[in-house]
Amino acid sequence: MTAIAPGTQAFAREVEASQPGQLIEVQIPALEPELAGPDAPPAARLVERRAPAPYGARPDTIHRNLMWVTGGLALAGIALGTTFGVLAISTWDKVEDAAGTACRDPARYRDCAQPVPDLSSRAMSYATVSDFSFIAAGAALAGTAVLWWTLPSDGPRASARVHIAPGVLGGAVVGVF
Repeated sequence: MTAIAPGTQAFAREVEASQPGQLIEVQIPALEPELAGPDAPPAARLVERRAPAPYGARPDTIHRNLMWVTGGLALAGIALGTTFGVLAISTWDKVEDAAGTACRDPARYRDCAQPVPDLSSRAMSYATVSDFSFIAAGAALAGTAVLWWTLPSDGPRASARVHIAPGVLGGAVVGVF
C-alpha cells in the first residue's frame, strides 16, 4: 500500500491479507516534503499531476443540474401555456361563430343552444391551464435565475484517485487524496 500527496514523499507499507475480504487498518503518518530529482520513490512518479481547468473549477454538480431542471421546466411551462393559449383563442372564435346562430342575444351569449355553453366552458378551461402554465414558467424561470446568480465561485477542486501499480510482492494500491 502506498500513500502519496502532492509535494510530499510517498509512504509505502506492505500489507498482507490472510483471508479474502479482510480489512486491514494502516496508520499513515504525516508525509515528509518531497525529495527533488531522481531520489523520489518510483510510486511518486506514477501519480499524474492534474492541470488546472482552463476556465477554472466547474460549479457544484447538483447546483448546475438543478439549474438545468428549472430552466427546462420554464421552457416546458412556456410551451404548454402557449399551446393552451392558442387552443383557448381558437375555441373562443368557435363560440363567437356559434353564438351568432344559436343565441337569442349573441352579444352577451344569453339564451344559447347547447354547443355554445360547452364550447365556452372548454375555452375557459384552456385559458385557465394557459394562465397557470405561464405562472409556473415564471416561477421556474425565477428559480433558474437565482441558481445562476448563486453558482459557487471557482476555487480549488478536491479530487481522490486510486491506482493499482506493480510492486515488490505483486502490486501496490496508490491513492491520491
